[in-house]
Amino acid sequence: MKITNSLILLQATASAEFIRLTLPEVSVTDDAPAKSVGLFYATVRFKRTPVVATVIAGIAGLKAIDIADTDIADTDGNFDFHEFDSIIVGAPTYNTGGDDHRSTTAWDDWLYEVLPNIDISGKNVAIFGLGKGIRYPDNFCDGAGEFYDRFSEAGANMFGFSSTDGYDYNKTKAVRNGQFVGKMFDQWYQMDETWGRANEWVEQLRDEGFF
Repeated sequence: MKITNSLILLQATASAEFIRLTLPEVSVTDDAPAKSVGLFYATVRFKRTPVVATVIAGIAGLKAIDIADTDIADTDGNFDFHEFDSIIVGAPTYNTGGDDHRSTTAWDDWLYEVLPNIDISGKNVAIFGLGKGIRYPDNFCDGAGEFYDRFSEAGANMFGFSSTDGYDYNKTKAVRNGQFVGKMFDQWYQMDETWGRANEWVEQLRDEGFF
C-alpha cells in the first residue's frame, strides 16, 4: 500500500501530541543550580525529527526549538548559543553518501559558514540523529557524524556517546571509537524504540553532568 506524505505527516503529528500528553513532569532536585540547556533541531520532508525532539525535550523538561524559527538559520546572523551552558542539536540524514551537507536542512550552511566564526569553545554539546536503517543501511545517521566533526573542531565538549547495539544498519559515519557520537533514532523502522532510547539518553546526559 502506498502511504501518502500527508498521512505520514498526520501520523507523526499525532505521535508528537500523544507524547506531549503523556510526558512526566520534570523538576530539578539537586542542590547545585541546573545548567541552562537548549534543544535545537532542523527538519525537512516527513517531519519525523520534531517527534524525536519533542520526546527528548519532554523527558528533559526542555522546549524543542526548530531552528527555522530562530536566526540560527540565517547564515548572516550571529546566533551563538551564548545564553546556554549546554545545547542538544539534532537533524535527519537525507544527503546519503555525501561528504558534507548531509542533513539538507538549514543546519548545513550554518555548520560551515557560521560555526567556525563564533566562539563555542567549552560549550557542552550533545547530538541526536535520525536515519533509516533498512532503506539506507550504508549511510545510517551519517549527518550526526558531520555534526560531531564540526562542533568538536570548534572546541565544544562533546557528550552523550551511546552504544550501537540494537540498530539495524551496515555502515555509518556517526561512529567514533566504537560508539555513536550521540543518540540515534530510526522513526521509520524502530519507532517503538524511540521513547526508551530517549529516556535512557537523557538519564545518561544527567549522569555525565550535561544538565
